[in-house]
Amino acid sequence: MKIFDTHAHYDDERYSDDLDNVIEDNVNSGVCEIVNASCDLQSSIKSKELSLKYNNIYYAVGIHPEFVRKEVDEDITELENIILSGLNKTKLVAIGEIGLDYHYTKENKDLQRIYFEKQLDLAIKYDLPVIIHSRDAIDDMFHILKDSKYEKLSIVFHCFQPADSIADLVIKRNYMIGLGGNITYKRSEHSLNVIRKIPIEQILVETDCPYLSPVPLRGERNESKNIKYVIEKLSEIKGIDINTLEDVLYRNSIKFFKINRS
Repeated sequence: MKIFDTHAHYDDERYSDDLDNVIEDNVNSGVCEIVNASCDLQSSIKSKELSLKYNNIYYAVGIHPEFVRKEVDEDITELENIILSGLNKTKLVAIGEIGLDYHYTKENKDLQRIYFEKQLDLAIKYDLPVIIHSRDAIDDMFHILKDSKYEKLSIVFHCFQPADSIADLVIKRNYMIGLGGNITYKRSEHSLNVIRKIPIEQILVETDCPYLSPVPLRGERNESKNIKYVIEKLSEIKGIDINTLEDVLYRNSIKFFKINRS
């Protein structure tokens, strides 16, 4: 099995005591590549450091909607400096995770939208793919992304929540969706049908570790090697041979993040 975990958080403190062992175990389990996604300026710097330490870790930089603040211009300038420090050095592969989240925080919607659009503009400026976090914000997400200047951005919707509206946008714009451990949880038939209608060429798999551990490991600290359970479940949902599926998903990931395998 060749595994590409397209969304992890190995800078999380839950790995502070045994990260070397975790990474080694993942490599021995077939994890060839990992993208460490960031949530703020500090984690963006840590993600870069992880990519320098571990051969199989690449990184994305960005400010998650949970961490927006009033110092917008200051943060975006610093983020751009972090991008410039890693540009053209092969390990910086995306802007993310960025987006909108109205589930817990609704009083700063305008600020979230400003951060999101400014980071999308950085993705355009530096020709980088985007990892999007979207929760309970479909209308505003659509309103922003329908702008013609974002049409050609390479986008993956991280931790995809099955909804017809997002699926239709994904298919129309040739975006990607990221599927993780949550697809192994109990799902309605409608949710499964939404996943079924998205072409396999537009799907990536992820762990979001240490979060979203799949069944049968739910409640435990997640790791990249556990993505095998996600692939097994997706194989069942899609009715695709698991070996064929693994190959397509791996190639999708390499292509989306523009990883040079030569």
